[in-house]
Amino acid sequence: ILVTTALSDARVLTALAARLGVPVDLSLSAIHAVLGEALTSKAPPDKQQPAPPAAAPPALHPKPAAGQALLATWHLHLDAGRLQAGEPHMAATAKAPYAVVSSSTAFEIDAAPGSQVRVSTGAGAITVPLRIEDIPDRVVWLPTNSPGCQVRATLGVSDGIVQIEAVAQAEEEAGR
Repeated sequence: ILVTTALSDARVLTALAARLGVPVDLSLSAIHAVLGEALTSKAPPDKQQPAPPAAAPPALHPKPAAGQALLATWHLHLDAGRLQAGEPHMAATAKAPYAVVSSSTAFEIDAAPGSQVRVSTGAGAITVPLRIEDIPDRVVWLPTNSPGCQVRATLGVSDGIVQIEAVAQAEEEAGR
């Protein structure tokens, strides 16, 4: 037969309070009475809620203009990370970097799927092939750290507004 002598927290606190000579009533009826009184009483004037701010909160996301996009990025499973160092065969299975935009963003910058696009900031530029997928307009996605596409090191940012443009055909051929 298992005999348990455990006491509830309320009974332990009540016993300690009695031992110290401080009467405390932690019965459910006493707790309900205190809570009911607190809920029905009004707060004093100096404890009232402050008025809401008069100014509107700032926009959560900046609004890119034509030729700009909001940068989105994350790491691919296999990228230019430290775990691929010394593993050329595994590193060779990584996907080649590319940029993703919506069809209307591609139309706006006059770029076709597979063509080269340049994503840039004042710090630098990344040129990669373009893919068109179902993402929000004026958003461009790049892999964070793929060979030839190190977003933070090259662009100096990991989010925010970037410039985006199609690379002209003559410029593509000159780069080859």
